[in-house]
Amino acid sequence: MAVTVTVAVPPPSMAILGPLHQAIVVSPRSALRRLAASKAGRLVARVARAVRQAGRATLDKFPFTALGSLLLLFGFLAVRELGQKRQDVVVYVVGLGVLAVAGVAALLVVVAALAVGVPLRARTLPHARIEAGRLVETGFSLPSLGWLPLVQVDWGWIEPTAVRVEPRLGGGRLSEVVTFGERGQHDRTVRRIVVEDVLGLARVAFHLTESTPRTIVPALGRPLAAPLLEAFAAGDAISHPAGPPDGDLIDMRRYALGDPMKRILWKVYARNRTLMVRLPERAISPTHRTLAYLAVGEGDEAAAAVARMAVESNALGPEWRFSADPAPGAAPEDATDPARALALIVSSRAGRERGGAGLGPFLERNEAWGGRCVLFAPGRPGPWTDAVLGEVKRRPGRVEVVLGVDGVLGAERAARWRRLFLLDSPDADPAGARVAQAELEALGRALTVAGATVTVVDRPT
Repeated sequence: MAVTVTVAVPPPSMAILGPLHQAIVVSPRSALRRLAASKAGRLVARVARAVRQAGRATLDKFPFTALGSLLLLFGFLAVRELGQKRQDVVVYVVGLGVLAVAGVAALLVVVAALAVGVPLRARTLPHARIEAGRLVETGFSLPSLGWLPLVQVDWGWIEPTAVRVEPRLGGGRLSEVVTFGERGQHDRTVRRIVVEDVLGLARVAFHLTESTPRTIVPALGRPLAAPLLEAFAAGDAISHPAGPPDGDLIDMRRYALGDPMKRILWKVYARNRTLMVRLPERAISPTHRTLAYLAVGEGDEAAAAVARMAVESNALGPEWRFSADPAPGAAPEDATDPARALALIVSSRAGRERGGAGLGPFLERNEAWGGRCVLFAPGRPGPWTDAVLGEVKRRPGRVEVVLGVDGVLGAERAARWRRLFLLDSPDADPAGARVAQAELEALGRALTVAGATVTVVDRPT
């Protein structure tokens, strides 16, 4: 993982424009995300999902596709209207041929579906712990149907979602290899198996439900070269109470976007071609008590991975308390050991609709315990933003926000051109944690104006 620490002193005008940044729509895409996150948007999404599932379940029982149905209609009209009524022998023969092709395709598909579906049996597998983003062999396989011409079999997962399935051929069977895109706790697996002909005329689909309990933990990126949280502060001098907690320019780090040019060490660049900048020594000693919280929202998989790394690598210090946004209906809970903290990280995925709402109660519960607060959050604005900004404003200078991302897009227009020319695959961002640069800058600016120290962690690098 690469860590970029941004310490910015906003101008006086930002104190006035700070609330305005929260209301400004960064891009049309962010406006759509805000609309989808609203109550009306979630209700419309649930209704559309239910209608789509009902329609798909009905169409799965019909053996012909839309193309096959049109072909049947064309063949019937050719035989009935032109062939028989007008005594057109050529059209009559063509119509019969079209009907025969559609009928043979449907027959082959039905036979293949029986050959695939009859031997299948639901299984109950033991509990497994899997890391998101890694290829996993599930042990599920189907016959490749190489003995039956013009027919192919494919399948996907309906439950859980955000899973990429990659069938692999070997020994006359198609073995299943999957990649989980998000963390979560799953009790069962629902597959949709599709048997269709290569011409796309006939298709039969059915579902297979298996009891397969799994715990999907967020994937870690590259390990940090230095402890994540201790990189925020170093030194034990005492600064002037009226000034910033900075000392002399004796530290240095890699150049990051936004650093002043006058702090670049050009002699170091001349030796090793690496841009380094001078960094003032922080006149703050790291505390031994840490409060850590995970605020969830859209694209929070990278933030969850950073939180997992901090918990498992003891980066929070000798004494810490961790919590995360609870699932709907679940009671808030504080964890003091890595195993329980990881369980809270996994279960927090279900609390995205009310992300950040538990931060205030968590800080109030531990007000007497003391310690600094480290907040892990996604790099994209969402419902969690308003709740977090309110708590940061109540505690200026006491909250350190760590934004987790899976890469930053320089411009949304450039991203669309890359997808247009197939330079980016649809699965290039399975976790949805890749953010636009404008969104990330606006979010970091709003948090900085509220009084937080912002750090951006890129999980892949």
